[in-house]
Amino acid sequence: MKIRGFRIELGEIESILAQHTSVQDTIVIAREDEPENKRLVAYVVIKQNHHTAIDELRHFLQEKLPEYMVPSAFVAIEHIPLTANGKVDRRALPIPNQTRQKSEKTFVAPDNAIEAQLTEIWQEVLGVAPIGVTDNFFNLGGHSLLAVKLFTQIEKRFAKKLPLATLFQAPTIKQLANILNQQEEASWSSLVLIQQGDSNKKPLFFIHALGGNIIGYQTLVRHLRSDQPIYGLQAQGLNGEAPHTKVEDMASYYIKQIQTIQPNGSYQLAGFSSGGIIAFEIAQQLIAQGQKIDLLFMFDTYAPKLYIDNPSLSRTISAYLQSLIKLPLQSKWNYALAKIDWLKSVLTGKPSSKFDLWNESSFSEDSNPYNMKLIEAIKQATMADYSPQPYPGKVTLFTTKEVLRWCQYKPLRGWDELTQGVDIHSIPGTHLGMLSEPNVQILAQKMMDCLEAPIPEHIVPKREESQLLIFPTNSSNYETA
Repeated sequence: MKIRGFRIELGEIESILAQHTSVQDTIVIAREDEPENKRLVAYVVIKQNHHTAIDELRHFLQEKLPEYMVPSAFVAIEHIPLTANGKVDRRALPIPNQTRQKSEKTFVAPDNAIEAQLTEIWQEVLGVAPIGVTDNFFNLGGHSLLAVKLFTQIEKRFAKKLPLATLFQAPTIKQLANILNQQEEASWSSLVLIQQGDSNKKPLFFIHALGGNIIGYQTLVRHLRSDQPIYGLQAQGLNGEAPHTKVEDMASYYIKQIQTIQPNGSYQLAGFSSGGIIAFEIAQQLIAQGQKIDLLFMFDTYAPKLYIDNPSLSRTISAYLQSLIKLPLQSKWNYALAKIDWLKSVLTGKPSSKFDLWNESSFSEDSNPYNMKLIEAIKQATMADYSPQPYPGKVTLFTTKEVLRWCQYKPLRGWDELTQGVDIHSIPGTHLGMLSEPNVQILAQKMMDCLEAPIPEHIVPKREESQLLIFPTNSSNYETA
């Protein structure tokens, strides 16, 4: 079975779910009760004298399976219906949307007009009904793509534009309604708490990428340790103010935000794509202040000098073909579909504005929900105007096998010439697919290995000769280099 581009073995899900002590019998199927909305549904028969909440079953699977294999709906039934031939009677299985799932949390209905309108929007976007006002967006299957759709609808309905990061602080309808109900605009900050974690641990700061928002890190965070404090830096410009136009100014501004949480010490920074460039400059300025950098994570970030302005059609096609050859089989289909979407925009003369900036999915609407002026400002600042200086430390680089059409291809992404070393890790999939299931699980595990490893007390000087200086944490990660 293939859902959202992922090959799924239904029998494997059933086998794992059957291991739960309260489950007597189960069947997992893919339903498409609404056009183009195929999803996994688990039907379970609970043993007598067992009182198990649906949330418990969901959490049980989340600990054993990747997120894309966890059913979006669980339905408790008395028995598995069978036909006269002894086969499962799928037509007799109830439609999940017609049955409220039993949960540890009591279903709470909306009690005012704003909550009612939000409930209607959530049910439409998530394809789940009914939804209580205390249900969590991410626990209902929400992700970055759906978050963009959700906030686009909220802006249309309430004439209020909220940053996507609002979902980190207000992941329920009731919490969002309280924000929308405020007479005055809520105070806005680039710094966003993503995960509280353990106050005794050093925080990890994620820097926004091209779109300016940080919601795309949510899937990665779910796979990191729950005791790791995590903050995000979203771009000025999402709040209606003029965006920064220089990487140096972004870094200086974000450092002030970061130091409200961690005034000094050894810092841990991370950034996806162009966010890695901003994180690089933040590290530079912190070192200039006499601070230390423990870890500088870059997710498929290219050094600015490797960027190509307006790549030719021949180069583009060549890059796409190279990537298609390099990518593993399970990634080829998604990749081909994405590039067909791009080719359509070229042939029609209409720029493709439907592609999500965080993962390999497209919007069904023709309008672009992103702030294009902000995107162009960040793009110009990071890709064209920034000239990074040599960095007196090493970076941890996570790469994919995709050859980007707007970059010169180099395994170390050009950072070997600017740093004291590159600790490189290969992640399956594509540039955009790195933060999506199932590749994000590998990324998260390698990140945790780095976070838990001892930090070197000194910096190894960079070699003068032309050899590359690489510090692989595991020989199996060395294949790209």
